[in-house]
Amino acid sequence: LVVFADDLTATFFAGQGREMLSTMESLIKSGESRLLIVQNINYKEFSLPVSPIAKYIYVSDYIGSTNLSSNIIESWLKKIGSQNSLTIPGDGLEEVSLIGERDLSSLLAKAILHPNTKVGEELYLGNPTPISLLNLAYIVRTNLPVKVSLNFDTDSTINLWPYNSKVLENSLEKLDYQLIDFPEELLKKYLKSHAETLPIQV
Repeated sequence: LVVFADDLTATFFAGQGREMLSTMESLIKSGESRLLIVQNINYKEFSLPVSPIAKYIYVSDYIGSTNLSSNIIESWLKKIGSQNSLTIPGDGLEEVSLIGERDLSSLLAKAILHPNTKVGEELYLGNPTPISLLNLAYIVRTNLPVKVSLNFDTDSTINLWPYNSKVLENSLEKLDYQLIDFPEELLKKYLKSHAETLPIQV
């Protein structure tokens, strides 16, 4: 059993998903199934009133030729659409993980099928080569067909996973996988090819 957790998952299981939760618990207790939780690496800790949870899989933000999943980049694009400006929280030196969609898909499949080493095992799927918020903002700013002003909000903070390249490297080694995508180049192509459909005013 694999649960892909986001902000709405807990609400779902507290409401119309209660019956499903009961079924999951029965399957786990019978030994017929094991429960895996998949969630974004930057989200708050997600919990279900079911145990044991065999494995937690944390995935970083990702970019593909047609898909983007990154709260920080998406929030920047929305602000650019309304104000033609981009605000970086803090000093811009905080580092994040951005991974290609193909790499993430392959890693997810491997992580789900990989034998557990212990109950509650944690795997972190991301890029061991970080990118700073400042460099990420620069890519966004320079690959859109509009003039974008760049601002810093040193009093602002953002909920990000404390970047740890060693943790990401360990998961890659455990799953015997080498990254093949170049996420920064994918982001540039995504921004240029989707400029007309992005929430910006050209």
